[in-house]
Amino acid sequence: MRGLFAVLGLLLLTTLAACPGAGGSSRDAGPDAGALPDLQPAPDLGCYSNPQTHVEIINACTSSQSLDKTPRLPLARPDGTLPPLP
Repeated sequence: MRGLFAVLGLLLLTTLAACPGAGGSSRDAGPDAGALPDLQPAPDLGCYSNPQTHVEIINACTSSQSLDKTPRLPLARPDGTLPPLP
């Protein structure tokens, strides 16, 4: 459990350090320093016939059968919660 919190904390710190305007250098500050970047449309993550990147490889065209990965938890209550740990 402590390892999970350590990873999440490290991820948060890395994200904050990479954000412009989060106390970092203002050398790139210009007239549009506070403006939001242009939003790009999300890439089409369909089927890739010649995958080259990780995202393309995991979304490659195959003839494999699709699987339902919805777990069935036998101790789940009707509202979806689980009983407390002993």
